[in-house]
This record gives sequence, C-alpha cells and structure tokens, in this order.
Amino acid sequence: MSGKIKLTFDEILNSNRKIIDADIYDIYDEKFKNYNKRKTVIIYTCVKCNKKVWTSFEKALKKFNHICIGCNTKSTLNTKYGVESISQLPKNRENLRKLMKEKNEKGIMKQGVINKFGVDNVFKLPNVRAKNKMVLSSDEHKEKMKLFYQNHPEIRESMSIQIKAWYADENNKDIIKNKNLHIRNSNLARSDEEKQESINKRNKTMMNLYGTTNPTKLQSSIKTCLRKYNSPTYFGSEQHKEIMKNDRIEHPEKYNQHGKQKYKYNDLNFDSKCEMDFYIFCKINNIPCERNSTEFFTFTVNDKDYRYFPDFKIGDCFMEIKGNQFVKEDGTWQNIYNHDEDYIYEAKHQCALLHNVKIVYYDNLDKFKSQLLSSNPHNSLNLGSE
Repeated sequence: MSGKIKLTFDEILNSNRKIIDADIYDIYDEKFKNYNKRKTVIIYTCVKCNKKVWTSFEKALKKFNHICIGCNTKSTLNTKYGVESISQLPKNRENLRKLMKEKNEKGIMKQGVINKFGVDNVFKLPNVRAKNKMVLSSDEHKEKMKLFYQNHPEIRESMSIQIKAWYADENNKDIIKNKNLHIRNSNLARSDEEKQESINKRNKTMMNLYGTTNPTKLQSSIKTCLRKYNSPTYFGSEQHKEIMKNDRIEHPEKYNQHGKQKYKYNDLNFDSKCEMDFYIFCKINNIPCERNSTEFFTFTVNDKDYRYFPDFKIGDCFMEIKGNQFVKEDGTWQNIYNHDEDYIYEAKHQCALLHNVKIVYYDNLDKFKSQLLSSNPHNSLNLGSE
C-alpha cells in the first residue's frame, strides 16, 4: 500500500533516491535485499485508476497490491460505510456544512482567497474563467450532464423546487430587484456598438448550436411546451393567460387602460419598458429628464375634452416616446387596441405637434440618445418638434 505522498511523481524521478519499477521487477527479488528500505522508492501503476504513483520500499514490503492509497481508501470506506469519502458520511457532511457556513459568515474563506489570489472569488481569475468556460462549453461535458440528469431525475426536480422556492421567498425580493436593476443599468451603459456585438455573438452561437436565432423555434422547446402547456410556447398557453388575467384583477395598479403591464422604477410608473429604459439612460448620463405626470395639454374631439400628458420633460421641453406600431403608413396615429378610437389618437397627435412636443419614435430612439449626449445637459435643450 502506498504511503502519504509528499513529493510529486516527477520530483521522485529527479531525486537521487534508488528507484525500483514494480511494473517491471518483482520487489521481493533477492537482488533488492540489500537496498536501503527507507531511502529506496517503489514506482508502479495503480491497477484501479491507472495512475503512476510511488511508495517507500519499507511500506511496500509490508503489503503491496499495486493499488494506490487513494483507491485503497475508497475501497475500504465503500466496504465499511458504503461511501468513497469520509466527507460523504451524513454526520461529517453536516459538520463540514456548519463549519463552512461559519467561516463564510465570518469572512474567513473570502479573506483567505483575497490574500492568496487578490480576488474574493477564484472564479474571477482569468485562467480559471477561461478553463471553466472551455469545460462547460465542451460537447463531452454537455453529454455527461445530460446523462447524469437522465439517470437522476430526482436531482433535477429537487433543484427546480429549490430555485422556485428561493424566488418565491419574500426575503429575496430586494436581492432579485437589485440584481435585475444592476443588469439593466449595465446594459444601458453600453454603447450601441457593444450591444450590437453582443447580439451578433448570441445569434452566431444560436445558429451554430441550434440552427436558429430564436430559442422558442427549437423543436425541443416546442415539444416541451406542447407536453407541459398544450401550446407551442408558454406565453401563448392558457395557463399563462389565466395567470395574467388573475394578476390584472389582483393588481390593477400594475396595468394601463389597455391591460398591458406597466413598468416601475424608483416608485415611478411607465407605460412601456422602452420609456423606463430611456429614463434610466438619462439618469445614468446626468441628463435633466423628469417623468411628467402633472403638466398636460387639452384637446377636444366631438365636443369632449381630453387631457394629454407628454411622457417626459427634458429641460423646458416636453418629449413623447411612441412605438412604431401606433403609426399608420400615412403618418397618422392609431389605437392598436381599438381602431374605432383612431381619430382620438390622431387628435392627440395633432395636439402634441401644436405644442411643439418632441415626438421620438422607437426606431429613432438610439439616434436621439446620441443627440442628447452631445448636447449640454445643464442648459435648456432645444429639441424641436417631430
């Protein structure tokens, strides 16, 4: 049986010690009788793990079976306790978990990593990140994990339950909110070139792996959704529609008059994600933008007065962000939820033009952001009308 290895196999080969290769010679041969038992080492190949290892001549003479200490320990533990490592014993696992938790709470582990590597997490090291990425993206690893979950469906189910429970826990709401906000702010801070590069990279990966840039068109995704929801996509399923219907009833403040979900940021409500992202963009770049909810213009249609609240006020100018779906081919506005009210939307359009409201359509929003960045944000911005 091999002893505790203090030197590597290569270091042993380069040392001045006498070496007997047990794969070639019989260590009990008479010609080795006068060898110094403490200074002579035996090298051999483990018959279980096929690794080249070494042990002292003295220990080998007591018991030698061409099995390394690691495999021998695993075999003994498996025979006695049914595990391959003492850390897998329930009692030891619990004690180790408590110890790791205590060290983590005190910051001992984190500080140790900082002292040794200069970062608080080894996965932030460039070489570790590169190696991890290479391993995780390999076909071998993907196939291995696929087979693992096929053989252990209870583990996948357990993970799914834990993840859902974590997201449902009220104590984690702020963590989720801050994380999503950080991601959103990081994305908004990127340049248009960086965003496009990221999109191109994602599309290229999707095409190489799956032959499509839309994951909902994957046959595996469609098959799963049909099995679970009786619909090719989850968002088109009756379950999702029922969930959204109940949510509108229980939380009407989250939706606009058309039943579409509002977006919230810093206690401000926005009718679309596009509006919210624009507001965050302005705050990040110190552009004096205010969410308008108090100042309005009045217009009249069929003897009935309507109030029009522009979306934002930048400096002394009002601004409106409009999705291209609200514009007809002739340039007039339409109510995509009820075309019988198209004339009211067009009247609001004319009201905006009359009061020099800057109307920015979604297709031109990035260009408008660039104009804002090149302007002096501390002066009144002459945005002009549409």
